[in-house]
Formats: sequence, C-alpha cells, structure tokens
Amino acid sequence: MRDAPRVLLLDLSRHFGGASSRVLGLLANYPPGRAWLGALTDSAVYREAKARGLPVLGLGQHKADPRLLSRLCRACREHQIALIDSHNIQSQFWAHWASQRCGVAHITTLNSWYADEYRQQWRGALYARLSRWLRPEGPLIVVSDAIGQALRQQGVAAQRIHLVANAVAPAPTLEVDRNELATSLALDPQSPWVLLVARLESAKRVDRFVDAMARLPEAQGIVVGEGSLMAALQAQQRQLGSDVVFTGALPHSETQRLMAASDLLVLSSDTEGTPLVLLEGAALAKPMVATAVGGIPELFDDGVEARLVAPDAAALATAIQQLLTAPEQGATLGHAARTRLLAQFSPQAQLQHTLAAYHAALE
Repeated sequence: MRDAPRVLLLDLSRHFGGASSRVLGLLANYPPGRAWLGALTDSAVYREAKARGLPVLGLGQHKADPRLLSRLCRACREHQIALIDSHNIQSQFWAHWASQRCGVAHITTLNSWYADEYRQQWRGALYARLSRWLRPEGPLIVVSDAIGQALRQQGVAAQRIHLVANAVAPAPTLEVDRNELATSLALDPQSPWVLLVARLESAKRVDRFVDAMARLPEAQGIVVGEGSLMAALQAQQRQLGSDVVFTGALPHSETQRLMAASDLLVLSSDTEGTPLVLLEGAALAKPMVATAVGGIPELFDDGVEARLVAPDAAALATAIQQLLTAPEQGATLGHAARTRLLAQFSPQAQLQHTLAAYHAALE
C-alpha cells in the first residue's frame, strides 16, 4: 500500500446516513494517526465515532456557522492535513473554501446524485447547482457507476472519475434475544419482522414500504430512521392500518441487533448510490428485497443474491410475501449475498482504491 496522506474526512450532516457509515468505515481501516473525522459537535456521526473510539474533531454546532471555515483551517494546520475528503453538499461547501484558504487539496465523494435524491424539491435543483459549482477540478470519487454516468453526461472527463464502491467487513455472529428486542421496541415476537433502515425523506420512499406492508397483514414492518416525513408516514400507517412500527433513530449497534433478529431486510427507494444497509444485510446473510434503482443492481443480481423489483408497492409486497413463505429460498439468497460481499466489497479493496484517488488529487 502506498503511503497514506494525512486526510480530514468531512461529514457535516446532522442526521446519520449512508455517507456517515462510509466515513466511519474508512476511518476505522485507515492507517492509524493519519485520518480524522470532521463533524458537527454532538451530531449523530460525531457521537457514533466517539462511541467507537475513532478520531473525531467537533467543528461546531451548525453547518451554517461561518466560524466553521476558521475551525477547519485550524484543524488542517494542527494535524498537518494534506487533503480534505468531503462527503455531502454542506461538507463540500466548506471544504471548497478551506482548500483555497489553507492550501490543502480537496476531493469530494459523491454518495448520491442530488437531482435524483431531491427530485421535485427546491433542494434538488439548488444542491445540484452548488455541487457542480463547488466540484474540485481534479479527481472525484463516486460510489456507483450510475453516479459516474451522470457525471460523464455533464461533461466530466472519465479519467477524473474514481469508482470506489461502499464496503462492509464480515459481520460477527450476533447473539440476539428476539423477545428482549420485542419488549424494548414494542414489537410482536410472533410475527415475521420485515425491516427497513433509512432516512425518512422523499427519495427513500418509505411510504411505498408502508403501502406494501398494508398488503401483508401477517407480517410486522419495522422502520428505523428519522427525518422530516415522520409525521406524514405515521399518519399514512394509521390510515392504511398497516402493522408498521417506527423506532426513530437507533445507535448503530442496536440497529445491527435488530437486523440480525429480523426475517427480511427491505429497501424501497427511488434512487440510491451503493446503499450500505444492503451490504450490512449481506454481511449478516439476510434475505433482502430492494427496488432496482441507482447503484443497487451493481451490488446484487435479482434472484441470485437478493430480490430486486420495480419501484412499486405491489411488486415490493409480492417479493416480500414470496420470501416469507419460502424461507429456504431467502436463506439461499442471503448466503449468496454474503459470498459476493466477501469477494467484491471488502474494506481493504475500498481503502486501496480510495488511496489511489487521494494520490491522484494530490498529484
């Protein structure tokens, strides 16, 4: 492995998402003493990094605080940072200005495509324009080929685009007391558990999952996550009478225990990069149903490692029903997904490809 530059991984999101999982995974595997996480103090990713004993710098309480720039520059000087890797639009904004003021290199990791993620919202157009304006002139990291194709359609040269898929280490065997989880989260231990982990925002289409679960009265849906649509989704659940429990955000360790105890993992999004939640499910050999959108078909093949369906509630419900009634088929898919994870989405390979992009940015 080539020498690892001293890097600041910047994630200024308040809520925990796929980008946060990616940052923490990369930080855990980076050579010790050469990478730090820059985050909003007491944000979800900050707390999770602290809990895992990872090096994290609190840069302030709010992403619009103008003092973020001086704090970023001070962090770069104190830790002799050579490169900032920004992981969302707010991080890209501050990294752009810090790079110019402090004279450090900047590379951005595109975990999603804003025009798709915030489709038909004012944020979609604004974030897409900001991202294009703030984009570094050198290499860019994308987590899926679908995002790379979108960049190429905007005229970005192919040699600038580094595809570095998300990665997850093999999961240890988790001993989980399902009855204990059922009691703590007000779940029915006798029903099959169908789990969805996502931010409660429009691109994740949790409403589609709630609709699908209304067609499956014999199963219990569980939604882990927080976001602006919580109240609307709970109202939909009451209106449809679907058996869905909203847990809110949970610590990563608690989410992993719930995932291990669930019968099926579902993702109902309209767009995705390479969702880490599916890789985490594969690490646990869980049967999975997901919409065939964005980078998801780059991870798994339909009917081989998972069920991939059209972005439609009826198609989602049908696939869930099939796997619940044929658990042996689900087990086969889950073990195949884990095999593919080990072969193609290892943290070691991710780190090597990331370092190649970092060195290209520095050169």
